[in-house]
Amino acid sequence: MTRRPTRNLHVPLPEETYDELKHESSRAHRPATTLAREAISHWLEERRRTRIAVDIETYARDHANTDADLDAGLEKATLTHLRNQTPWGRLRGSGELLGPPEQSVLEQQDFEALR
Repeated sequence: MTRRPTRNLHVPLPEETYDELKHESSRAHRPATTLAREAISHWLEERRRTRIAVDIETYARDHANTDADLDAGLEKATLTHLRNQTPWGRLRGSGELLGPPEQSVLEQQDFEALR
């Protein structure tokens, strides 16, 4: 297996954050650098997913009621299908039911803040 090249990053931490990280490292019996690396990777992945969600929602809002909008018949059939599903059939990603299918997953103010 080929090792990927790595780069070092010096990240000064507040004392409290450092102490919490060391405590978690001790509890998990894992190096603090590994926990920090995983936390950073997780945060970056969440940011990537948020950017994609915002991009999709921006496109949908910008192209609503245009030729690029979803075919009205297909949209109606999809919404009918989703409404007829059991609640657990409409779970999204995190396993938490966020709302009916036609409702945005982002509040307007959150959407604008991320835009």
